[in-house]
Amino acid sequence: MNPPPEDTYDNVDALKAVCRQHVAAHLYSITTKQSDYKMGVLLLHCGKFGTCDDRHGLIEETRQRLSSSVLTGCPFLLQGRRNRVGSWTLRVKCGEHNHPPLTREATHPSHRKMTNDVKERVRILSATGVAPAQILTLIRSKPSGEHVIMCNVYNLKRQHRIEQLDGRTPMEALLSSLIKLDVPNTHYVDASGRLTRLAFTSTKAVQLTRRFGTVLTMDCTYKTNRFKMPLLHIVSFACTGATFTSAIAFFSVETIEDYEWALNTYKGFMGNYLPLAIVTDRELALM
Repeated sequence: MNPPPEDTYDNVDALKAVCRQHVAAHLYSITTKQSDYKMGVLLLHCGKFGTCDDRHGLIEETRQRLSSSVLTGCPFLLQGRRNRVGSWTLRVKCGEHNHPPLTREATHPSHRKMTNDVKERVRILSATGVAPAQILTLIRSKPSGEHVIMCNVYNLKRQHRIEQLDGRTPMEALLSSLIKLDVPNTHYVDASGRLTRLAFTSTKAVQLTRRFGTVLTMDCTYKTNRFKMPLLHIVSFACTGATFTSAIAFFSVETIEDYEWALNTYKGFMGNYLPLAIVTDRELALM
């Protein structure tokens, strides 16, 4: 790869943008290291600059797992200097690489950095329940996200989740959201402070149930959440034949007392409304 031409640019951002576009076009990458903007010095190394340092003092004889690194100690180096008038001049200190180019541009993490617009789009799609695979397809449909990979989507979803929890446990965040949204809900905490029962619905579900809920279907799902709590799903039917969720209840175990609590809570949500029929499987405690 021929290095980018030495030239003068209006600001440091323009200099970096030209260098990144040049090396990306040749399937290489650059990274900013050992720079001092106050002193007017910018150093752009190859993405494979340096070597993998072992901070744990391991050697090949004591290492239990094989280590790998993309770093090859590449000497490629570009330098930017700020002039007295505020512009920046690019100088090529070393224009040679000690490794072949990448197989494709998205191989190096520096080419997969998402813009703020792409990050916001991923956040909105995640909040609306779109699957990660579909999010990736939608993001890649535009030039700004053509180099994004699945790992980037998962990492961003995890970052958003941490921000939403804001130091709280998932259950604390859920209860806070139910209160904030003014959703009809109730829960029970045992003597040790562990939540063992939780039931909630929505105002729209209450309205639909009281209007169309002559028949209810109730059943529990198993081993579908990491809290190992059975989920009682109460479903009703509209006049069009479409189904809708009437209410949801979590409890620790399936006992008569748990079902009794769940159904009495549901009855309170619906204002003592009673259906004409309930369809379920042969769950003796529920019956």
